[in-house]
Amino acid sequence: VLKEMKLATFLLRQNSSESDRFGNGLYLREILDIGDPANEVGARITSIWYQRNMIIMKNILDLVENEDERLLVIIGASHRAVIHSLLENRTEFRFVEIADYLKD
Repeated sequence: VLKEMKLATFLLRQNSSESDRFGNGLYLREILDIGDPANEVGARITSIWYQRNMIIMKNILDLVENEDERLLVIIGASHRAVIHSLLENRTEFRFVEIADYLKD
């Protein structure tokens, strides 16, 4: 993909609402649906995914030392949607999109 487009274009595409929906959809639709009432393997895998995101969120919180600090988080695309949602729901944070800084 990077042979066919600029890095900025790729990063903007990966950090979009559409990409978030796709990443979350993999877990909330494709993986969650795996299994049956006797073996809810999809629910277990999805819960581990959310547990991992909670650990990532805690690590982010541990890095912030004061309210004026800025923090750049570089993370896999599928994690972005969950972390974005978690940060948006913390009143002490202001989530800033990469699109505010990158130009295509």
